[in-house]
Amino acid sequence: MNVSHFASLNVAGGIGMLCATLIQELSRRHHTNVVVNKGDRIAAAMTSRMPPGIPVIRYKSPQGVKLPAWVPGLRQWGVSRALTGQPRPDVLLSWSQLNAGPLIAAHRKLGARAVHYDHGSAWRSSPSPSRLAHIAACDGVICVSHAARRMLQLRWDVTDRPMVVQHNPLIHPLQDGVSIDAPESTVDRRWRLGVAGRLVPVKGFPIAIRALRRLVDGGLDAELHVLGSGMMQRDLERLVEELHLKDRVVFHGFVDDMPTALSRLDLLLSPSFRETFGMVGIEAAAVGCPVIGSRVDGLPETMDEGVTGLTLPCTEAVESLTTHADHSSISAQVYDPDTDQLRVPLGVSPERLAESVAAVLGDPARHHSMRVAGRQFVNARFALERYVDSMTRHLQSMGVA
Repeated sequence: MNVSHFASLNVAGGIGMLCATLIQELSRRHHTNVVVNKGDRIAAAMTSRMPPGIPVIRYKSPQGVKLPAWVPGLRQWGVSRALTGQPRPDVLLSWSQLNAGPLIAAHRKLGARAVHYDHGSAWRSSPSPSRLAHIAACDGVICVSHAARRMLQLRWDVTDRPMVVQHNPLIHPLQDGVSIDAPESTVDRRWRLGVAGRLVPVKGFPIAIRALRRLVDGGLDAELHVLGSGMMQRDLERLVEELHLKDRVVFHGFVDDMPTALSRLDLLLSPSFRETFGMVGIEAAAVGCPVIGSRVDGLPETMDEGVTGLTLPCTEAVESLTTHADHSSISAQVYDPDTDQLRVPLGVSPERLAESVAAVLGDPARHHSMRVAGRQFVNARFALERYVDSMTRHLQSMGVA
């Protein structure tokens, strides 16, 4: 099978790393891959993951000269020229990229089909005519979560395309030798809580900081580790100062080795207002760190509720919980898995989050059971080999004539 991958690989983000990993694994199985990069370069972290010699076409300048989008047919012509000499593509896989009409047309001309792979564009983008035309031009849609499929159906009114749900895999191998203490062990240190991800409003990290204040006031000796960087760091630091938590909150900045950082935590908190899937929760469970998060969008799909982690109802207005004036990263609508309907974004109350943290950490047997069950759950549901098998079947059934 010959696969063209259309993705934005300028920055080593989660989608790009998964794209590079799938290319690596498909190549090992003797499938042929071509990258059509939306940007003008590929981040080093992704280049190092992909096999050497993978052909790369720059979508906006396939012949080395930028082609304006407003000239009808020009980019289609440029990509068609660039594909000449490559193995004839069987399928174009569009990695959460919309408005790829010229690229789809160029591949159609060569007899290939097209598949849209949604990793959150159903939330981030509005269903404009050109984007709806992109979906309509595809032969099928792969959705990263059930929530993503429902967003496309309910918000975008996409009901006439074949759709499958394919959860993301754990890219890093499941670590051997992870130490999970027996439940009767006593903790002679502070409990280590954590949040992980970009420091942006949609992640709801102020909720975790406010929950920490309530936990400490209630007598729990705990600290919070902030794993990530972003636009809200100064806002979060100010909130920490206001709540007199400077000696209990550690800002780590960008974390290169996330599995190791997560393995040092007792609980990961994920109080997001919106979360397409929640890959960091899978990474945490893989190293024996249970997750307590929001019951919104695809987050519940990352755990076995009550067994490997907990999700909490979202009841509070966004404005009452965030510290940043810019809420543009929080969608106007999110998916409610309890009602199977769309609703406005809401947040978990800090009080409810604090109560749940205290309940789990106050029950050593329950905490230990969650840690063990999480690793087993990830190994059974999110193994990379299983993901590649499934993606190969999806591409062959949807994308190969």
